[in-house]
Amino acid sequence: MRSDALQLYDIEAEIAKENGLKLIVAGFSIGGVVAGALLEERQPDGAILMATVTNVSEMREMAFSWYKKPFVRVAIDPALLGVDNLRAVKGFKGPLLVAGAEKDSQTPVIFSKRLFDAALSPKPLKRLVVVPRVDHNELLRTSEFHVALRQFEIDHGF
Repeated sequence: MRSDALQLYDIEAEIAKENGLKLIVAGFSIGGVVAGALLEERQPDGAILMATVTNVSEMREMAFSWYKKPFVRVAIDPALLGVDNLRAVKGFKGPLLVAGAEKDSQTPVIFSKRLFDAALSPKPLKRLVVVPRVDHNELLRTSEFHVALRQFEIDHGF
């Protein structure tokens, strides 16, 4: 997925450049891992990370209660373990929108907060949106998210 995303990004970046357009990298849930991988290797005009993780190691650590951990083994591809959205947002200085769902049972909202706090984009360029009372799959359907997304587009000329 990483190599495909890089290849697609490079094609889209060329098209955007030829047409005077801006390019945003966006990822929801596991797509946020792919978006983070892109941010580590490219500098798009903007980035949107929605209900995603800080890194795969931390996700794995939080996935199971302490009492289940001795009984559960999860094998994760080493290439995926190397993806780190915390590292990615520390290397990205452009407009960044991080969105999370307050009641997210798949990617707890603490991940979104940690990504926002770690991001080195200047304060006026970064924004955290936590939508109250919704779970993971409801986030993108909320008016709060759509308002925040539209404001992000307006604020940064997308």
